[in-house]
Amino acid sequence: MKVRSSMVMAGAALIVALMMSAEAAVTDVTLSVAGRASSNVSLASDGSFVAAVWSASAPSGETDIYAASSRDSGARFRHRCACTQSPETRG
Repeated sequence: MKVRSSMVMAGAALIVALMMSAEAAVTDVTLSVAGRASSNVSLASDGSFVAAVWSASAPSGETDIYAASSRDSGARFRHRCACTQSPETRG
């Protein structure tokens, strides 16, 4: 439970920092997967490094976990990667 609380606090601190920065006011960052409903995001940060992990569900119900990272305090994220692959994702 202590680790989860730390992740929530880190995510909240990141959101506040982004809201206060001038760049965040003009730049939106959206982490999603086309054709899927994204939810359950978890954020962690250490200095300017930010990691995001979330689930994305297909209309059929198949759900995969995705991750993306940023080295500039969340202004830009690298391409997402699938951490799991449901049969639908594998093709």
